[in-house]
Amino acid sequence: IVMDNDYYYAEPPTAVNPKLALWDPAFSADFTAATPGNFSYAHMLPSGPRIAIWSNTFEATQAVLGNRGPLISGVAKLPSGKIAPQYNRSSNTRLIHGSRTEWEGKIAYNDNHVNYESSLWGDDSKIYMYKDTSGALWPDLLHYDEPDDQLGTNNFLGIFTTSGKTPGEFRSIWD
Repeated sequence: IVMDNDYYYAEPPTAVNPKLALWDPAFSADFTAATPGNFSYAHMLPSGPRIAIWSNTFEATQAVLGNRGPLISGVAKLPSGKIAPQYNRSSNTRLIHGSRTEWEGKIAYNDNHVNYESSLWGDDSKIYMYKDTSGALWPDLLHYDEPDDQLGTNNFLGIFTTSGKTPGEFRSIWD
């Protein structure tokens, strides 16, 4: 991951319509490609129902930016109401902060506070809950798009290398 020294803040020439561009499309988030990426922080997926989260909602449980997380392949839902995330235990994200055996990182929330989190679902005292398709409430992981989320507004921070008009067109990368 390297600094992008030729980032265009206005009218980037590689944009489809430079006058309407919101960012420089030559800026790369893909640190898995042959050329180095320029970004290693995760952000909320900016599409579908989550687009409303990209505003001044002032919600203390809506994560919008933070350290990247590991690839989460699934979640075991326990009878106790707790969850057990299944994730890549050798991910380099464990090496950024903390114990080196679990993920820890800084997360910025929509009310403008930043927490140093020591779990994949954030602050235990303020865990964001999402409602699944049966109406049950479950803890929401910060870096996982729970497929049974009834509203499609669960926290999902990732590094996206491809975007589109719908959430399904976005492609995320993990280490």
